[in-house]
Amino acid sequence: MKKLVYEYEFVDALVSDEYASFSRQGAIALYHYLFDNMGEDYLFDSVGIRCTWSEYESLEKCLENYDDIDTLEDLVEHTAVVPIPNTDKLIIEDF
Repeated sequence: MKKLVYEYEFVDALVSDEYASFSRQGAIALYHYLFDNMGEDYLFDSVGIRCTWSEYESLEKCLENYDDIDTLEDLVEHTAVVPIPNTDKLIIEDF
């Protein structure tokens, strides 16, 4: 059975997940990214999101995990990047 998940439910599920580390702003940005790119047919799976996406405090913190990536442009060429508005934070699809 499919259930339409609204922004509040999506954000609440990610923020309250004790094994995830998404900020409220990050969860909102990710919701809009997924909805805009996947549409209403996206099947919400909070565990899948937690295992596939990571939020970073800054680009520099993110790049510490990838030796072969030096710039935001390099990162965008390798994976999906979701900037979090009004912050230096970003969410990436892990690779």
